[in-house]
Amino acid sequence: MHTRTGFITVALFFLTVNILQAQTVENLQESIYELCSWKIAGGSRDGYGATPTTNFVERKMAECSLKTFGKNYRQYFTSDGIKGVNVIGMLEGYRTVANYNYVIVGTHFNNIGIIDRKLYPCADYNASGMAAMLEIARMFRQQRENGTMYNTNIIFVVFDRFPEGRLGSTYLWNLIANYGLLDPISHFSIPADRIKAMIYIDQIGCTLAPVHKDREDYIIALGEKSLPIYRQGVLSQCNADYGIGLEINDSYYGSPNFTKTFYRWGDQRPFVDHNIPTMLFTSGITDNNNTTKDTPDTINWEIFRKRTELIFRFIEKLL
Repeated sequence: MHTRTGFITVALFFLTVNILQAQTVENLQESIYELCSWKIAGGSRDGYGATPTTNFVERKMAECSLKTFGKNYRQYFTSDGIKGVNVIGMLEGYRTVANYNYVIVGTHFNNIGIIDRKLYPCADYNASGMAAMLEIARMFRQQRENGTMYNTNIIFVVFDRFPEGRLGSTYLWNLIANYGLLDPISHFSIPADRIKAMIYIDQIGCTLAPVHKDREDYIIALGEKSLPIYRQGVLSQCNADYGIGLEINDSYYGSPNFTKTFYRWGDQRPFVDHNIPTMLFTSGITDNNNTTKDTPDTINWEIFRKRTELIFRFIEKLL
């Protein structure tokens, strides 16, 4: 009797896990296909700098009930005459604990749009980064609904105007440095020394540029040495403990120079430059980048799910 009960319990556990994993894949697919549609990917900016992608991310943040930094999730900025709009929201931590710390989870827009009547979908670069970040936000919201609370607030942000020189991330960093980013609940400034880590997700959907030819289940994770010593090794631990089993690479294709360059290439750079512990997750640049070939059918959905879950589990351990 006890053996049968144990068997049923284990079977139900694995059934639940499979259902949750299938839901994650479904959510990622839904986001990618919508972000790559003519309606969204092909949309143009309005007079304030917003695009249909801005609307999409804002809607998804609202579905996760993230707190707004102002009237809505939009963070307008202008730099050298160029208008842009970051989209930013926060999942609050356990407020009875006087420990107002923050982890920032970021990614970037990539709105090429339509050129010569041809759509540039940008499925991997970087709809995948946005879809992963939004799914991680949903997973944390689900954790909260299930009764799990954390002592750290999580700020989710999609940076605008990366190709023009990281204008969106530079704007946010300057806001933090000048005590201009206010906590949506306490309305106190969020100082740089309260940011425990910055997690940046940049192109993690496909397996077209594996580090080793015989392993497509990989992820490139740079910056672990920037974390406190007691946090180093947590990523590998999560990979093993949750049975994710990805090949984790802590360099950019084995090149010290490329690793150093790529680690500071994206919107994480202002945080890296100011000594904020920063981790970059990517699956590498492919020949499809910035071409019409970067379509949803190039995404490896199961590996994409595993990468998203690993990043979620890792962030959870930082909180």
